[in-house]
Amino acid sequence: MSEQASAAIEDCDECGFRWDLWSEVQAVAVVGLSGHLLREVIAGIDLDVANTRPAPGAWSILEYVDHIRHALWIWRFAIDAAVAEPGVDLRQGGGQPFLAELTRFDDIAAAIGRVQAESAALHATFAALSPDQWEVTALIGAGVADPPWIARHVLHEVQHHLHDIGRIRVQLGDGVPTQSGTVAQLNVSGGGVPKTPVDQLEVNAAGVVGDHQDDRIHHGRPFQALCLYGLDVIEALQAEGHPVFPGAAGENVTIAGIDGKSLRPGTVVAIGDELRIELSAYAIPCKKNAAWFVDGDFRRMLHDLHPGWSRIYATVLHPGTVRTGDAVIVEP
Repeated sequence: MSEQASAAIEDCDECGFRWDLWSEVQAVAVVGLSGHLLREVIAGIDLDVANTRPAPGAWSILEYVDHIRHALWIWRFAIDAAVAEPGVDLRQGGGQPFLAELTRFDDIAAAIGRVQAESAALHATFAALSPDQWEVTALIGAGVADPPWIARHVLHEVQHHLHDIGRIRVQLGDGVPTQSGTVAQLNVSGGGVPKTPVDQLEVNAAGVVGDHQDDRIHHGRPFQALCLYGLDVIEALQAEGHPVFPGAAGENVTIAGIDGKSLRPGTVVAIGDELRIELSAYAIPCKKNAAWFVDGDFRRMLHDLHPGWSRIYATVLHPGTVRTGDAVIVEP
């Protein structure tokens, strides 16, 4: 076992995953959200579309969903095996074979529910590890792996397949319509809201340079590198009497000329000449936003209650500088 190399770190230009930006604590927490993130990426999809393969040799969206479930189970098994027998050799089996014939699923919610159950079980497995058990290893095809490596790898696998699903929706004609708009305002803060307007932002995989979040448990993770909000949504809220304004709710980029309510996770957006992002999750508002809403009802922009009215987070696929007035292109 000692002669085997450690499993390599994984950086991925395709889905934007950056290994060193994730601690095992963050990775485990987000792995536990796998079902929730998946639900947002495929929300509103037709069952027949979800069961359609985009090309020969490629899985359908629901086959990808089931593959995520299978992967979560496999890595939970790997951790349990390593705890029971440190150094165990797991190089045989484990992968989910591609079947020539489409596997059809009859219930989207049930398929996501199975992913959620597996992600919760894996999260519980990680949570139950003692400090010593975090150091146990197993031998896998990629080399020697321990629970910290597995946590990051599973997160990469989930994030990558969410990206795959978003791209399949586009290939099948079920993506967000291509739209062009502009950057109406760019915003940063040293912590909290509102954020202050600036002329330009430097954006990398970790987020906006010079922008900070007071709560680093629920904010500032790589899948939340950037936060966007549609000016059309802000103006509609103002018309309802809410004193919200660009930057107030904490978005980094206020976009104009685009249907903000049409945006959803899994959508690729280009901003300016360099920055390319993928929308990842709807932002959950907190009481710090109460001042911008009549009667303090900050849940007015909670997606689960009011779909289409939420801010939205993004992962960085390609870093870059953005400036006020830059072009914003949805699904370039």
